[in-house]
Amino acid sequence: MPQRLRKLKKFWSAIELLPQWCAVRAEWRWLLGPEFDLIAGRLKPTGRAALSYPHLTADGYDTPYRVVRHDDGHVVGVARDKQTLRLTRDDVDIHDLSPRDLLREIGTALGLDVEPAKLDGMPGTWQIGSVLKGASERRPAFFTCATEKTDIRRVVEHLTARHQEPFVLLVPTPSCLDSASLSLLETRRAAVVVLQDVLGLDDRGRWCGLQPTGRFLATIGTAMSAPADRKTSRVPDDPYKWARQAELARATNQVLSDERLDPGVLSRACRDREITTNGKSGRGSLVEVNSFMGWLGKQRGVPKDELIQVRNAVIGEISERKNKTQAGN
Repeated sequence: MPQRLRKLKKFWSAIELLPQWCAVRAEWRWLLGPEFDLIAGRLKPTGRAALSYPHLTADGYDTPYRVVRHDDGHVVGVARDKQTLRLTRDDVDIHDLSPRDLLREIGTALGLDVEPAKLDGMPGTWQIGSVLKGASERRPAFFTCATEKTDIRRVVEHLTARHQEPFVLLVPTPSCLDSASLSLLETRRAAVVVLQDVLGLDDRGRWCGLQPTGRFLATIGTAMSAPADRKTSRVPDDPYKWARQAELARATNQVLSDERLDPGVLSRACRDREITTNGKSGRGSLVEVNSFMGWLGKQRGVPKDELIQVRNAVIGEISERKNKTQAGN
């Protein structure tokens, strides 16, 4: 009887958002939602205490609590408005997900020859192992996890400059892959594998390919054998790539309540092409989320940890709209 596999979506987005795949369990739980119990066994306590703790409200993700440790051993979280939350040492213990262990699991599930090795100078990038192309040729397989298009483009430039032959690049989601990166990868006949589309968890919590290993490897081999001037792989549309201006403003103001974003300022930035839009007007007007996040960081000076919170809130706004649309149909 074929085993039932469960595709994960929140997990792959979460590891793109969390620096070094470390957070307190409460933040992991918030990011993973219903997928938390499926991943919790892979999260290991580090013994390091967090300096902040997520502040979740009915309206979403607020400015995190500041963690304060008293001489008597008590631990509390202090909110921006001075309200406090009693915490335990376990609450503020940072839990991490081992990149090496995860890459071994997913590489094995996809039928790769696995030997994870971190690439120096390339944040979040590993050579996961190799794949057999044809009867005897081996091609390297890489994994990268980047939160910004500029980061992944730097990784792609690095890999294509050092590898003249085809290779495999695994990414958690397609959110940071743009046309410039894809064009570079096509010059090397690289096969791009979006992990959220090819992996699932079985009933025992093991990663498994959604299609038989032989068929998957044959697809990879075909991609690396295609002519370099022909598009070898298609990145699926990212459902969180575009948002409405109102959604971006609401999400931002949930997180940055002390420095609220005036919708008029956002509208002018879009009109002046400081932020990329789809060029449409009215209800059809959409803003590219990554472009907005870049603008928010550079023009408004929002730090990276708060940008992560804003992006999460934006995803929540888009999901709510899509759910209402589906319910209406």
